[in-house]
Amino acid sequence: MLDDPEFETYMTDLIDKGAVVDTGELDPNGEPIYKFNLAVLKEIKPEMYAILMEELDADLVHLYQQGLVDISYNEDLEATFAVNEAGRHYMETGELPEPRV
Repeated sequence: MLDDPEFETYMTDLIDKGAVVDTGELDPNGEPIYKFNLAVLKEIKPEMYAILMEELDADLVHLYQQGLVDISYNEDLEATFAVNEAGRHYMETGELPEPRV
């Protein structure tokens, strides 16, 4: 994927604009790990930001349904997700708990 010149150009543009940051770390396959600057991404690529947020929301709900995270809300109804004991157990052993329904 990173050998694709179009992808390289796109990523370089996002990095140059500050929407994506190279962490300086590599994944197990030797590929660079990036993180998003969401405030910048939302400003310069709102459609990409919206897609990313939809995917993130779906992934967090899935983790909750799997019983791996807990959700709490503040007075403004902003959600906070936290890895729970079952999630830590999964990270250590790879064993999933029974899913929440």
